[in-house]
Amino acid sequence: MRSSTEEGQGKGEGRRRGDGEKKKEEKKEREGGGGEEAEVGQRRPASPLSAREAAGKAYTVSFLGMGYVGLTTAICFASRGIDVVGYDVDAERVKALREGKLPFYEPGLEELFLSSRGRIRFTDDPSELRGSDFAFITVGTPSIRAGAGGGGEGKAAGPEGAIDLSYVRSAARTVGENLSQGKREVVVVKSTVVPGTTTGVVREEVERGSGRRWPEGFGLASNPEFLREGRAVEDTFHPDRLVIGEADQESGDALLSLYERFFGAEEEKGGEEERERGGEGIGSDRGGAR
Repeated sequence: MRSSTEEGQGKGEGRRRGDGEKKKEEKKEREGGGGEEAEVGQRRPASPLSAREAAGKAYTVSFLGMGYVGLTTAICFASRGIDVVGYDVDAERVKALREGKLPFYEPGLEELFLSSRGRIRFTDDPSELRGSDFAFITVGTPSIRAGAGGGGEGKAAGPEGAIDLSYVRSAARTVGENLSQGKREVVVVKSTVVPGTTTGVVREEVERGSGRRWPEGFGLASNPEFLREGRAVEDTFHPDRLVIGEADQESGDALLSLYERFFGAEEEKGGEEERERGGEGIGSDRGGAR
């Protein structure tokens, strides 16, 4: 199955997870080292982050925006043994989260939250974002009806008028001002945006904030969410598709490697039978970003 990303990535080479036997073989190849990471149907050079994983070092992933999508995804990642930083500008929300209080109800989320608190820390201090391997932008993008001032500064035209990109701009600037030193951090847009936002608005703001230039100074990718209220935890652990829109191949490889780690942790916990329930058909488009 092929899917086009919300970033208008166009058609790319689809990549899928194979059956259980092929995944076992690939896992053996990865554990065996050799400087390469196996993939279904092909082999490719390991990305720098894949090398870190092979060396047994954990990822650190930051999420900017502790709303429904950001908080749910952050907790699910932490439950798989990944170190997570949850950032929000709302100090009261951060305080409540530190106290173990969730701002909304989602089946299964509280149990994961309580069992994963040692892997996730919440902050309204942007300097704590430094050191991340990935920065996911998960802020809101409110809709603006046509004729209500859409398309101006901080806004982007869409089929129903416009969306307000001011939160995305602010988050991207914050990421830029706190990019990791000594590594190529990948900035991932998970917020709902129109085509061109990642390589346009987000790239520009990260460059302004950091003084670096893409693609040498940082990576870019989009990873749209398909979460349903009441089933968000299940949708995160067992998606029917995983879409990765890469602005550059190295970023796409790194993000796929992160998800291989995420789903690999599930296999270790629940075995192949649990993985296959939600894993068949998971793939990603590989194409140039607009």
